[in-house]
Amino acid sequence: MAGTDFLSGEPVEGELLADRLAKGSLSLGEVLGYAIEIGGILQTVHARGRVHGSVSPASIVLTKSGAHVLRPSERIRGEPSDERTDILAFGVLLRRMARGSETPATLEQVIASLTAEDPARRRQRLQTAATELRLISSSLTRATWVRHRQLRRTAKAKAAQAMPRKVPARLRGGLAGIAVTALFTLAASAIAAAVLLEHKPDSRAFKFTVAPPEHTSYAGAPAVSPDGRYLAFSAVGTDGGRMLWLQSLDALHALTILGTEGGSDPFWSPDSQSIGFFANHSLRKVRVTGELPQTICAADGLRGGGAWNSEGTIVFAPGMANGLYRVPADGGTPEPFLHPDSAKGERSLLWPKFLPDGKRLVFFELTERPETTGVYTTVLGSGERRMLFRSEANAVLAAAAAPARSRHVYLLFLKEGSLTGQAFSASRLNLEGEPVTLADDIDMVKRLSLMPVSASNNGVLTDQSATRMGPAPSPESSPITIVTNWIEKQKN
Repeated sequence: MAGTDFLSGEPVEGELLADRLAKGSLSLGEVLGYAIEIGGILQTVHARGRVHGSVSPASIVLTKSGAHVLRPSERIRGEPSDERTDILAFGVLLRRMARGSETPATLEQVIASLTAEDPARRRQRLQTAATELRLISSSLTRATWVRHRQLRRTAKAKAAQAMPRKVPARLRGGLAGIAVTALFTLAASAIAAAVLLEHKPDSRAFKFTVAPPEHTSYAGAPAVSPDGRYLAFSAVGTDGGRMLWLQSLDALHALTILGTEGGSDPFWSPDSQSIGFFANHSLRKVRVTGELPQTICAADGLRGGGAWNSEGTIVFAPGMANGLYRVPADGGTPEPFLHPDSAKGERSLLWPKFLPDGKRLVFFELTERPETTGVYTTVLGSGERRMLFRSEANAVLAAAAAPARSRHVYLLFLKEGSLTGQAFSASRLNLEGEPVTLADDIDMVKRLSLMPVSASNNGVLTDQSATRMGPAPSPESSPITIVTNWIEKQKN
């Protein structure tokens, strides 16, 4: 079946959801997957001030890349449509998709909230419902991972029993492990995502890539949440509009964050519940639970990053030559605390990152001399700074354990074109031990002195590189590579 994509206006071919439902029931995984995709599309539609007005199984087409919402073939006469029309239709569609599947009570509650007979009790926005659908999907993923581990143990035991008796026992175990590993290689990406949700994660490192959402391209480096569960990034659509997106690492597709038009340079709160970002000459924040963004303060000019500590203070660079400022996360007047000294050839102070104590920071300083350009440290409110090492780009911190245990804090930086990790003392502000090369093909965004790398506090590492995908204008436009458990790999 062919039709026109409602968002992009481009032709799309696939199977109508109506035809798929006529063949039989969807699995719960399919219901949630399609619902999350369709809900994300409708959120984008509403954020652009548009309404579909005719959402139904006949307006959804399923392709290899996921679900698409088709442009209505004709206008429906009657009362004018608004967002509430799409919300009710989405609930009815979700109920139809879930018919015949093993529907959990949590999903039934979402459907009921979208289709309540009393309009006053019905959901007024899709964002919260979409978040709940992702949480339900996450629970399903965790259960699937537990079943996978049980299946893996059973398969390994059977493989070992099937080995010839003359083969030594320790060799039988090794061969069985190889056989089972081969059986589950194709599920590596799903396993890697599920590992993030376990209380005792697998110590192996997994690596996979995340392409930008369909009909968009990345705009700026991504930011992984401190708990390693989410990825926030800015993307530009075919209409040139920029918005923030949220990608759960245990989900297949990202969702737009409502109200973040023009958003860029996201950074996370320590509890992984809020995202700070820059948009329309201001510094803003938005919760991942679905509320609309709030303005914190003005922030004109080309931004140079932000950082958020556990005491509710945000440090940010409102421009490339304005120094570093501090402001309460709840809003207020920003106060300068560290400025470049033009008399000393200092030009920019950029990309701040808080250490676990929330008082010390590392940041990048650009000067007119290569010998003084590099990564520096400072204490919040001191007005003093100290150079750690020379560099052409910023550094990233990964605090992988309790703040008092400095041996579990790592500094990631570029060294001769390679991404390098090294233990860092949070109390003495010194590098310790030997550096370890983590990747050899990391490019920097030279105009911003930015290394497009982000790290969580539990071993999730993201990066982008133009060279990985061949010729490209910037690393920012390349797919995001995600590596889990890189710290464990470094220890071993």
